[in-house]
Amino acid sequence: MYPDREVKEKLCADAGYVGKNIKKNMETFGNEPHVKSRKAEFDAKKTEGFKAKRWVVEDCHSWMNNFRKLRIRYEKSRRSYLALCMLAAAIITLNKIGFIYG
Repeated sequence: MYPDREVKEKLCADAGYVGKNIKKNMETFGNEPHVKSRKAEFDAKKTEGFKAKRWVVEDCHSWMNNFRKLRIRYEKSRRSYLALCMLAAAIITLNKIGFIYG
């Protein structure tokens, strides 16, 4: 995120980030933009060995929404809510590696 760095980081974005000004801003902050439309990524998904790099945050939010206690924040203290978020993240991680319910 620093304009003066030499190594550019790759930034995967969706079609909402198409445009000369946005691309220029990404490059100004040392990012190399990789913008694909949903159709282009869907077509690329058909090739063997392709792993999607987008929608990571959306997937994580949907997994966290499976925990009803986190959908609406009923906890009054920050510590309790943070503890529940961490517990949910641990359960999701263990579930993904096949440790729980596997």
